[in-house]
Amino acid sequence: MDQKSNINVTVENYFAMWNARDARTRRTLVEEVWTEQARSVDPIAEVVGWDAIDQYVAGEQQKYPGHTVVRTGAPDQHHDRLRYPWALKSPKGETRLYGIDCVKVASDGRFIELVGFFDGGVPPAS
Repeated sequence: MDQKSNINVTVENYFAMWNARDARTRRTLVEEVWTEQARSVDPIAEVVGWDAIDQYVAGEQQKYPGHTVVRTGAPDQHHDRLRYPWALKSPKGETRLYGIDCVKVASDGRFIELVGFFDGGVPPAS
């Protein structure tokens, strides 16, 4: 599989990770998406490593029960950089938050570092 194919799989698994409610499934996806010492930074958190990323996702799932994170556009890539738009959807399908992630990827397609930007502010927890 070439790097672009690997990256497309990784992006799909990234969104699956955000939406996985089962702790084991989520952890498996964390390890498939991220390098072991990966860093994720957005307006509300900065976490490093598999354990911290897993805990962050689990915490956000608790704040926004029933919500899903969806990709809202195609990934755009050059060299070892990637970006894609996303949205946080309520159980009724309403967009609660949207933004863009900018990612540095490893040669195997996994994320080394993600910098997320929120558009429209941070919504209150449900």
